[in-house]
Amino acid sequence: MIQASIITWESGTDLVLDARVSRTPHEIWQHIADPDACAEWFAPFSRSDEDRIVFDFEDDALPAELLVCQEDAHVLLAFEALGQLGLSLKELEDGTRVTVTHTFATVEEAADILAEVGPVWETHLRLLCEVLGEQQTDIREHELYARYEELAAQARDDAAYGAETDTAEPEAAVSDAAEPDAEADGAGEGSR
Repeated sequence: MIQASIITWESGTDLVLDARVSRTPHEIWQHIADPDACAEWFAPFSRSDEDRIVFDFEDDALPAELLVCQEDAHVLLAFEALGQLGLSLKELEDGTRVTVTHTFATVEEAADILAEVGPVWETHLRLLCEVLGEQQTDIREHELYARYEELAAQARDDAAYGAETDTAEPEAAVSDAAEPDAEADGAGEGSR
C-alpha cells in the first residue's frame, strides 16, 4: 500500500510517498542502480559523467544532476525541469520501506503542480513494487487523481494561511492504507 503526504518546511514542500516491500535494500537497489532494471519501472538511463544522469523517455531526454548517492540506501537527483527527487530505502524487520520524495521550492509551486506529478510518482512507485513481486491494491484512475487533488488543496490552504512548519509529523496523509506506524513517521527526513 502506498502512503502519500506533504510536509511543509521553511525551505520548501515535500511530496512524500512510502511503500513497504518484503525485500532487502540491496535487492531493491539493483532495480534502481541498473539502467535496464530501472527501465522496468521508471526509465533507462545513462551516465554522461560522474554526477550527470540522462533518463531516456522514448526519445525524450530528461537530464539530472546526481547530488547524493549511497548504495543500498538513497539517491537524490536534481532535475532541471522537475526539481529535486529522492528515493530512499530503510530496512525494517519485515522488509524495506521505500520512500520517494519530490521537493518543491515553495508551497505555492507544490499547490500548482502536485495534482499532476503526484499520480505519476505513485504510478512509478507502484511499478517498482510490482517488479519486486509485491502485489499492489488496484486504484482507479479517478481515485488516484482525487488523492493528489486533495493534497494540492491542502498545499493551497498552507500557502494561503502561512502554514506552521512541522518536521516531526506530516501535515496530512492521504492513504489507501491504515495510518502509518511509528516507523513511518518522518519519512521525508534525509531528503533534505
